[in-house]
Formats: sequence, C-alpha cells, structure tokens
Amino acid sequence: MKGLSGQRVNNYYGLFVLFLILILAAVFPLAAKDFNVLLITVDTLRYDRVSFYSKQFVRTPYIDDLARQSTVFLHAYAHNPLTRPSHTNIMTGTTPLYHGVSDNPGFKLEPRYLTLAEYLKQFDYKTAAFVGAFVLDSRFGLDQGFDVYNDDNGEQAVFQFGFVERRAEQVIEPAIKWISNQKKKWFCWVHLFDPHDPYDPPEPYRRLYPNDLYSGEVAYVDEQLGLLFSFLKKQGLMSKTIIILTADHGEALGENGERHHGFFAYNNTLHVPLILYEPGASPQVVEANASHVDIFPTIGDLLGLPLPPSLQEESLLPLRQGKNRQR
Repeated sequence: MKGLSGQRVNNYYGLFVLFLILILAAVFPLAAKDFNVLLITVDTLRYDRVSFYSKQFVRTPYIDDLARQSTVFLHAYAHNPLTRPSHTNIMTGTTPLYHGVSDNPGFKLEPRYLTLAEYLKQFDYKTAAFVGAFVLDSRFGLDQGFDVYNDDNGEQAVFQFGFVERRAEQVIEPAIKWISNQKKKWFCWVHLFDPHDPYDPPEPYRRLYPNDLYSGEVAYVDEQLGLLFSFLKKQGLMSKTIIILTADHGEALGENGERHHGFFAYNNTLHVPLILYEPGASPQVVEANASHVDIFPTIGDLLGLPLPPSLQEESLLPLRQGKNRQR
C-alpha cells in the first residue's frame, strides 16, 4: 500500500490533536476564564539584569512594578541557550528531543506540533505576534496559529553574522495598535531582541551606561515595556489580562570563557527571569525550580482549559500554593 507523504502525516496528526482537545473540552467542561494573555519574551536577558532579582547592575523600574504584583519564580531555567529552540520550547510546551528544533540555523518547527497560538485559537482567541529579529521569522514555523505574525525585520543575508533586528519601540508600537483594536479575548506575543549583541542602546542609555552597554539595552527595553504597561492600565486591561514575562536565555558576558551565548550551558545563559501576573492574585515569590516548558500548561490552567496530551510538563500553579507538582 502506498504510504502517505510526511507532510500529509504531519497535517493529519495536528488535526487529530486539535480534535482531541475539543473532545476533552466537551466531556470535561471547566470553569473557563475569559482573560486575555500577553506573553513577553526579552531576548538574551539575564535574570540578574532585572533589578527585582538583583540591584547590582541596572534598574528596571517598570518590570519591577509588574513583578511586585505578580508571582516571581526565582529559579527559572531555559532548556537551550539559543533563541529559536527556546521559543519553540515555550510555544509547544515540549523540548527539542520532542519537537526537533535544537539550533537556530537549519531548523524549522514542523506543522504537526501544536503551538500555544493554535491551542488558544480553538477557544476563540484572536492571536498576534510581534517579533524583533529575523531569527524568529515566520518561515521558521513559529507563526502557526497566529492571525497576525508581524516579523517586518528585513531580510537576512546568507553570510551575515548578526541577526537583522528592530528596536523595542518598533515592536511595541504595532502591538499596542493591534491590542487596541481587539473586541474579543486575545493572545499577544511580544518579542524584544535589543539585549542581544551587538549592544547598541539609544540615548540616553548609551550615555548612562558607557561601560556596560548590555545593561543600557536592558534599561531601554524596560522603558519601552513601561509604555506598554501604561497603555494596558489606561485601557483597563490589567484586570483582564494574564501577563507572562521571561527571557529565552541569558548572556555569558565573559564568564566561564564565553563572551555571548550558545556554546556552554552554565547558569549565566540558562537562568532566566520568569514573572507571572494574574489579575486578582496575591503577589508572591516562589523558590522552586521552573522552566520554559511549564509556561504553556500554566496558561491553560489559569484559563481553566483542558490541556493537550503533548505537553511535557505541568502547571506552575501548585507551586504558587506551596504544593509539589506531580512530576
């Protein structure tokens, strides 16, 4: 018997997973919450460059203000010190051993793997992504499930070492415009690339951090996030929106013999900030370990939705209640 092509098998598998989610929703109805979901990933952001975690290097007042209203995980870790694999981990709730995206060049997420955007679309969410660098261009598969995938970062030359990118303000401005036009519940992913090398913060941050341009980039991103948070407050959306803020990985900055990231797996590139804001929830600090693949099931749990069977970890909410997870 003639076999199905790999592409057709992938498509059938994806449809089966989505069908299974809808069956679970019908058989086991939960008290779903109509919160919006805002996922913010700041590229190459070390945990100790968020001043809620450490006041040694730079002040991040706007991220800190969000953290003081949120659950902050002190020990959150990436599985990969690279942008595309880490974001694939977040968006699928699985690791590269499952989804196969283990590096930046040459890897693309296949259609058969369920993404967070595809999952939320099954529950009537409008979806949009605004990404800040070519490494997450739509051709690499993470656009699956998004109504809008704003990746207008230009083209990447074949032998160009750095990634084509745009500043945080050029990402946040269209994100705000899209959110302001939504009449239904929405899921928005905002990816900010600025702290990635080369470090080139705009003024006044270049002048304020002349000997630490990396921290200057972080301070600039914090200012731009302040504009996003101010918009949410003015529109009354803070009471209707779950916010998750994390980094895809950190930066070595010369520690352990590595200048940037991607080769070694020390905590300087794997330890990341993870902040979870839920409207009406009491703020707290959690010391138990957390990771990127926990984000997908945590969002589903917060929304009261049935979780797909493909997820490799569980919700972080039991940790917030002082309990242990089952795994």
